[in-house]
Amino acid sequence: MHFLFILLAGFPLLVLSEAAIEPSPVVDNTASIMTELSSGSVENQKQLNKIDQLVSHNARGLALHFIQSYQPELSAERLQDWLVWERKRIDLLREMENWQQIIDRFIEQKSNGLNVLFAAEDKNTFVTQQVEAYLQLNQPEQALMLLRDQVWTVVSQTDQLEEWRRLIIRSYLGMRRIDDAQRAMRRYRLDYGMDHLVDDQWVLLQAQILIDSDHPLQAIKLLENNKSIQAEVLLLLARLQANVITSEQAEKQARKRLKAAKKNLNEQHLYWYVILRAALLQQNYLIQVEALEAMLELKSDRYLRKNFSGIDVYVSADSLWQAYRQAGLQLANEFNLLRGDDEAWYLKASNLFATEPRQARCLFATLSLNALQDHHRQAAFENLATLLEKKKSGIDVIHALFMKSKQITSLENIPAVTRYVLVDYSLANADLATAAKLMAGLSQPPEGEDDFGWNLRRARVLILGGQYQEGTDILVNMLSSRKKLQEIQIDQYLQVVFDLQNVQSHQQALVAFEKLEQYPLSKKVLRELAFWEAESYQALNNQQQAAWLFLKSAQPVEGDIDPWYHTAIFRAAEAMGKAGLIKDAREQYIHLLRITGDETRKSVIRQRLQQLRLQQSNQFTQVSEQ
Repeated sequence: MHFLFILLAGFPLLVLSEAAIEPSPVVDNTASIMTELSSGSVENQKQLNKIDQLVSHNARGLALHFIQSYQPELSAERLQDWLVWERKRIDLLREMENWQQIIDRFIEQKSNGLNVLFAAEDKNTFVTQQVEAYLQLNQPEQALMLLRDQVWTVVSQTDQLEEWRRLIIRSYLGMRRIDDAQRAMRRYRLDYGMDHLVDDQWVLLQAQILIDSDHPLQAIKLLENNKSIQAEVLLLLARLQANVITSEQAEKQARKRLKAAKKNLNEQHLYWYVILRAALLQQNYLIQVEALEAMLELKSDRYLRKNFSGIDVYVSADSLWQAYRQAGLQLANEFNLLRGDDEAWYLKASNLFATEPRQARCLFATLSLNALQDHHRQAAFENLATLLEKKKSGIDVIHALFMKSKQITSLENIPAVTRYVLVDYSLANADLATAAKLMAGLSQPPEGEDDFGWNLRRARVLILGGQYQEGTDILVNMLSSRKKLQEIQIDQYLQVVFDLQNVQSHQQALVAFEKLEQYPLSKKVLRELAFWEAESYQALNNQQQAAWLFLKSAQPVEGDIDPWYHTAIFRAAEAMGKAGLIKDAREQYIHLLRITGDETRKSVIRQRLQQLRLQQSNQFTQVSEQ
């Protein structure tokens, strides 16, 4: 068995130290270690560099884990250290686009009264970041409420106040309160003058308001001399709105620039947005589908949202469903398909599968929403997902359509085949909770996968998603109908039981171990199984049972005393000592002294014998005092 072989192969090296001679369940003590390391600016810098290296390797989740470990508790004494790590944390969360966690973090600090420790500058910065997170989540109302409170309480005319007033304008734009945005703009210009026209972001913000308030000619005048990409895109939209160019011309120019921007995802997002807006004016639903699919494939709309207001009116999973439906109905008229004739729709979409996949997707999507028969709806959903999977990043579109749309009211409505795809997506994005929800009820494996492997996968997802008992039930039930197991299946099964141990769910792990014991197992597997069971009993503080199982595990496979035997006896002695069975523990340690020739190991054993003597002396003292 691969995993166990690795452990055993390493034992001759492991027994050279005290830590190695006593393997124990995995315990995450990173936090305590890292807190000690974080003292001192040099060590702090090393840790910060480590975070940067992890981010450069796209290991952002791991980087966040280490930040949580390194960051000290917030207190007046360690405020500056805490702030260094908090800024790093927020920067990383912004890069990960985890806006809700940013908001929750600030709300928690405020509710606990901890924000009173911050200097005004830091407090103001955190407010700005929280507002930006609200805007990214398309919650401009919450952003505006927070900003109003801050603007009223800030006394001096700081740079932060100036920025907040710009964010108020953005909030109004997000709420489509154009008149309020215009009034806020005029007040801003009265207070801060016209010099800000040289600021690109300010120019773009003003241009947005002019376009949204149906003053595109003024926006054109404002943008004509600005050379930024964002200004160029806004200029296209303004010219389109002012009828200076046609929607066909706008689309043609955007596609030309899109081709040149093939390595810049942010620019691609902007130009696809222009193509979408042009297609909306043309009522060209197939191009709308093309643009929306492309933007959902690009996944992040952070850059798009930063530069344009009202994005969610045009770009969302529901917008794509609507475009699919309109394109599908338009195609149905061309192909003389009648509503209600599900089989004819399905046949036509199937015939377009290879030659016109976008048209096929539109027909399948429309059928999935409108079909009279449930089996036609399910088949249409499946074919839509299959076609999207063929696209380079089509899985992102599938995820958006099925997990971020009002069209899908329940996970039960998602076909099993598509749910398998979404499970993989959730696992790839470390979203274990969603993966567990998607797997609920998926008792049958996907086509081409055996039920043993599928059930192990289900169990692992549930366990890692926090549903320990549900995962254990699958492990136990999946063995009930099997008469024998292959060696590789035993190994795979144990890997998932180890997951239970790693999350400290030892009672469930023991149930799963005991189920495996019902099968004929080799001597090697039996002694390993006894060892892992002993670890769980020891974690549950049942030292006597742990000692017995460690002794049971100390069985040489080929008759020769091997490193496994040494380790199992050592662990048995350790458990006996913890159980107060000092004499028994001493016997085991003395036995190990007799049979080991390694001086380092002997030194460790002598230390343990000395500890037993101290333990016995303490027990004697306590009895005498009584």
